[in-house]
Formats: sequence, structure tokens, C-alpha cells
Amino acid sequence: MSDPVGADQDAAFAEDAALITYFYLRVGIIALVAFLAVAVLRENASRAQTLSSISASWYTPVQSVFVAVLVAAGVSMIAIRARGVQEPLLNVAGLFAPVVAFVPTPEPVKVPCFHLPGAAAAAEQLPPPGGRWDPATCVAFVARIDGAVVPYFWVGSVVLAATLVYVAVRRRNPALEYRPAGGGLMRWLRERFLEGDVREPTRGEEVAGVVVAGVVWVAAIVWYGVGRTSFMDGAHAIAAGAVFLPMALVAFLAAQTVQRGSTAAARSHGPRARRWAVIAYRVVALAMLLGILATGGMRLLGWTDDSHHWFWALEWVLLLGFWVFWCVQTFEASIPRLSRKPARDQVI
Repeated sequence: MSDPVGADQDAAFAEDAALITYFYLRVGIIALVAFLAVAVLRENASRAQTLSSISASWYTPVQSVFVAVLVAAGVSMIAIRARGVQEPLLNVAGLFAPVVAFVPTPEPVKVPCFHLPGAAAAAEQLPPPGGRWDPATCVAFVARIDGAVVPYFWVGSVVLAATLVYVAVRRRNPALEYRPAGGGLMRWLRERFLEGDVREPTRGEEVAGVVVAGVVWVAAIVWYGVGRTSFMDGAHAIAAGAVFLPMALVAFLAAQTVQRGSTAAARSHGPRARRWAVIAYRVVALAMLLGILATGGMRLLGWTDDSHHWFWALEWVLLLGFWVFWCVQTFEASIPRLSRKPARDQVI
């Protein structure tokens, strides 16, 4: 005899599992960023001279933490399913977060390994063996990057190709509301960015998102193949921009969503909580955008060596903004359960 409540139990479990999984993913990102922050601050406190940047911790004993956190955070951002345009933006940020870890900031090796203009910034790095950048150490440095980047390019390419096939053929959920196709670029920009439209993307939007990510990905591979020295000099900064700029846009869109009450999660909070969430998202978006512009400008001016501690401070603004976003998101995106309530006499 079949259990009459079996279907309800399965539906309730699936809903609960999804809610808890997304909650744990967001909390995991919060914990990962805190892990990196504590490790870098502890390392910096043990040094006579302040690190020139958070990224310079790659050249210290904190390297394993730096790499592990960025890879894990990247995978988590890709795994999290977001609404509207936030979904492809999170995917791009997650895709390039490991590149930030695999290709370190080049300041300590520009002069000794690549003979490029720039400060040696020797104060924050202790290359093995012998404590100096000799030819053998430089070869080992390049081999370490190649050993991570090449497999990542191969696997990432396969995953992007498989994703393109999947979004092109997957069945659409008839219970969801989809944005209608057409309307022109200006209407699309107005609805998706200015109005915070959270309707599910059309199939064309999904395919276009994967194609754009794939074009950027192929461009990165070509850059690595035809100009490896240039890639190792600039990929860290560009990949960091490809992480934080999408995150700034995601924070801006999240503010629009909460302000308009576009989701059940947003509507479940009171006016005061929603107002504070909107303020927090907008502050994070603005801080990240200004941080990207400032750090990019300092890199162009060459102000990134150990004598310019403003760069160190600006990177902390970006990292703190990233951390605050996920803290607010964990609170704000607590989706109410849709399943039926248990009977009064049911023990839970």
C-alpha cells in the first residue's frame, strides 16, 4: 500500500534541501573570505614591513590559503543560482576567481624574471631556494603557473561547451515566469538593469550569456598562447576586475530587486529591513566600483610596490565589500517555504 503523504514528503524535502544548500553555500563564502582575511592579517602582523597588497600574500606562507579560498569561492559562485542578469554575472565572477589565484600579482617578479619595468617589491616575498629570484627560481615560478592555468583552461573549455549544449536543449519549467523575447537592446537594458527584472531568462538570453563568457574565455587562452609573458604580467589584474566588476553589478541589481519587492524573499521582510538591505547593497556596489577604478589607476601609474600602502587599503575595501555583500545576501535571500504547514498534532 502506498504512503499517501509520500509525495508531499518528497516535495518538502526537496524544497528544504535546496534552501539549506543555498544557505550553506552563501555562509561558506562568508567563512572563506574571513579565513583569507585572518590568514593575511596574521602574516602581515609577523612582518617588519606591511604587504603591498593582499595578492602579495601569494609569495608568503599564506599562498595555500590564498589559492584555496579563491578556487572554492569561485566554484560556489558558479553553483549558486541567481535571478535574472545576476546569474551570468555571478558565473563570470566565479569563472575568473581561480585565475586570480593561479596567476599571482607580478610586482615581485617583473624585474628579476621578466625584465619588465616595475618595482622589485622584494620586501614581501621570500622565494625558495636561497631567498632570491635566480634563473632557476624564475623557471620554477613559471612552471607553477603553467601547471595550474593549462589544466584549468582545458577543463573550463569543456565545461563551457557542455553548458552551452545544456542551456540550448534543456526543458523549461512551465511554472516559472520567463521574460518574453524581443523588445530591442534599450528595452532589455532598462528592464534587466534599471528595473531589476528577475523573470527567468529566455533561451536566447541563456545561450548569449554562455557565448559571451566563452568568447572572453577563448580570448584569455589566445592571450596566454601568443604572449605568455604579457599574460603573466597582466592576467592577475584583469581577472580580478572580471571578479569584482560583475560583483558590483550584482550588488546594484540586488538593491533594485529588494527596493521593488520583486521576489518573495524581498517581500517577506519588513520595510525597515528592506531599506537597510538596499542601503547596504548600494554602498557595496559603490565601494567596489570605486575600488576597482582606484586600484586600476594605481596599477597604471605603477603605484603598487611596498612603498604605496594605499593599494593595500583599497584591496581591503574590495574584499570587505565582497564579504558584506554575501552577509547581506544570506539574510535578505532567506526564501520563505512554500510547502504546506504541518498539522497541529504533527511533531516536527
